[in-house]
Parts: sequence; structure tokens; C-alpha cells
Amino acid sequence: MSRRIRSGLWLLVLMLALTVALAAGWYWARQVDTPPGEAGEAGEASTPTEPVIRESKVEPGEKVLVVEGQWRALREASVRMQRAGRIAAWNVQDGAVVEEGDLLGQMVLGDLQARRGQAQARVNIARHQARTLRQLVAGGYEPQERLTAAEAELESAQTELASAEQAMELTRLRAPIGGRVSILAETDVEFSEGTDVAQVIDRDPLQAVVRVEGRHAARLRAGALARLELPSAGMMEGRVVSVSKLIGERDGVRADIEIPNPDHLQPAEGPVKFRIPL
Repeated sequence: MSRRIRSGLWLLVLMLALTVALAAGWYWARQVDTPPGEAGEAGEASTPTEPVIRESKVEPGEKVLVVEGQWRALREASVRMQRAGRIAAWNVQDGAVVEEGDLLGQMVLGDLQARRGQAQARVNIARHQARTLRQLVAGGYEPQERLTAAEAELESAQTELASAEQAMELTRLRAPIGGRVSILAETDVEFSEGTDVAQVIDRDPLQAVVRVEGRHAARLRAGALARLELPSAGMMEGRVVSVSKLIGERDGVRADIEIPNPDHLQPAEGPVKFRIPL
């Protein structure tokens, strides 16, 4: 064998050895950088809606079904200007929790206060005159016609007062439902009738829906405990309130979950994971 051929063979062997060494180094680095079990978890992350069964961190030894769901549309209502005008002051802070009917803010009254005062004074005078005339008519000192006129005047005055009070009530901004308030408008700014100036969102209970297909679907039962961890509140517990078949799916189900939330905490956007003990 010539020297030239031997040199070529040695060069080929050297290149093969270098390739093997690089491959071994890459495999070793991957084994060191990847913690045990990470490959399995990465597979779950690629299909986040696939339910899994895990060991419960709340109760050691307890098995839980982990399912991913979405928050359901929340009950909310707008607070609108019932007449044109300006807001004099808000009675609550932005983000406050209120009950249905609570006074949230007050519009500028303008001449409504004086109008109501005049109507009340008219009612007081008419009521006094009618009371006096009833006694005089009963004693035969005044004719019935005067009492009839006085009672008509009292009725007219009471109608005027009711109208004034209704107009004043339209200036009061009240909570249409209970929940957490979001103030949208500033004070002392002119608004037209019908403008949304605040919003109340009811998040009690928190409501979510999960969809499960395949062999895990049969494990969901109405009344089952459902746990949820919120960063702002820690571990919260609720119940599966209903389970129904998915249309077009042979073994898929939809479950509605409710979590008591008296503080009306707002969950983060996006999917949420529930843990249902088995």
C-alpha cells in the first residue's frame, strides 16, 4: 500500500472519531440540562387540554384529575346616566364591592333641590288645610264643597312632589347588581343621557367550563369537589355543578364548575387548571 493511500485512510479514521465525539458530547449535555421527568411534562404542555391524573399536593396520597377550562361569561351590568348632566361625586372607590341598589354616585342637582322643597311645602300647606276643613265640615261650619276643593289641592300637591322626587332619583347612580365596581367617568364632566359611567361585575361565584374527551370523561361527576389556585387568593374550593354530553362526541363531556368568591376577585385571563379529587 502506498504512502498516499495510508495517509487518506488515517484522515478518514480521524474524521469519524471526531464525529462520534461531538455526538457523545451533545447527548451528555442534554442529559445534564434536562431534569428527570421534564420530557413528560413538556408533552403535556404541548396538549394543555388533555386531562391527566396526578398525586394531590393538598392531600398526600390522594389522586386528582387535572383538567383545563375557560372562564365562563361573567354577569355584568352598566351604570348609565338616566338624564343629561354632570356627576357631582362618587360615593364609592373604584374597585369597591357593592350590593344591588347601593348608591354609587350623585349627579349635580341644579334646581331640582329647590323644586322638591317647593313641592314639599305645598303638600304641607294643603294637608293642613284639608285636615282643618274636615273638622269644620263635620261640625257644620263649612260647606262640603270647600273640603272637596282642599282635598283636590292636596292630591295635586302630592303628585307634584312625587314628580320632583322621581326627577331627583334619576340623578342618583345606583348599582344595578351586586359585585365589584369599575368607575369609567370623571366628575364635573357633562354627559348625555344613556352614557355608561360605571360597570358592576358579579364574580360570585366564579364560573368556568371544562371539556373532557376520552377515557377520563367518565370520571367527572356533578357535585364533585373542584380545587383552584389563584395567585391573589391561594387555594379555593368549589363544586362541579353539572355534567353534560358534548354534542357530536361519543365519550366527551362538558362540566360547569362554580367557586364561591364573596370578595369578587378577578382571575387572570386565559385557561385555568382545576384539580378534581378522584
